[in-house]
Amino acid sequence: MLEACRVLIAIQVMIAGIELPGRYLRTQLTSVMLLLTALMLVKWLTTALLMWAILGLDYLDALIIAACVAPTDPVLANSIVKGKYAERHVPTNIRDLLSAESGANDGLGYPFLYIALYLKTNATVGGALADWAVNILVYQVVFSIGLGALIGVGAPSAR
Repeated sequence: MLEACRVLIAIQVMIAGIELPGRYLRTQLTSVMLLLTALMLVKWLTTALLMWAILGLDYLDALIIAACVAPTDPVLANSIVKGKYAERHVPTNIRDLLSAESGANDGLGYPFLYIALYLKTNATVGGALADWAVNILVYQVVFSIGLGALIGVGAPSAR
């Protein structure tokens, strides 16, 4: 079941990217990056704070759970950006921005999740931050971005 969910999310993320207008990220990069960085951080911290305050969770446990619920789900975002109601009442630029953000931010929950996990499992904050920076930011995130860019550049020439 878990693998089926992963495949479904991967398909939804690809659909979100494919349905965006050509060169969308080149023209709207600032808006998308603002949503993917500052707003994502605010959503993560606010969600964790509410879980800590209302549910009485340990702050690291709250950060771990918040990292899982903070990203906008592309499947749920489709209910807002697709259909007759959306086409009549939601401006195209907002629909495109929400599609781009929901498709791109699924992977951004990963660094937030792992910073909290490393803080919870490491003896020192410095050790946790060092492990997180090397294993997650450099190895997982930068390598994934590089591989995705390489595939994206190479795919059109594979025809």
